[in-house]
Amino acid sequence: MVARAPGHPGRRLHPADRQDQAHRRYLAHPVSPAAPVLHRLTLAFVNEDAGAPHNVEFKDSGGASAYKGAIFPGVETRVYDVPALPVGSYTFVCSVHPNMTGSATLQ
Repeated sequence: MVARAPGHPGRRLHPADRQDQAHRRYLAHPVSPAAPVLHRLTLAFVNEDAGAPHNVEFKDSGGASAYKGAIFPGVETRVYDVPALPVGSYTFVCSVHPNMTGSATLQ
């Protein structure tokens, strides 16, 4: 007989492992309140301005660049694979047109 670990449907536990199941779950998935939660984003940027270059750059709450996508001319859609970012508030801006801004909150 094989049981599934609660909350982990893909992980299998054999009967001998059940005696220390809670300890094993902790070791396999430790929780650290100091570790930031990270979020990956897939962003489809639709540039409908014929011939006009645009991009997106995410900046953290301190103004430091967290991600900067490549600049590309329209009309085109570019998919950006934004690497994992910590939870928090970000501004985003077009590097070519600094008046084009917005904000995002990752939770």
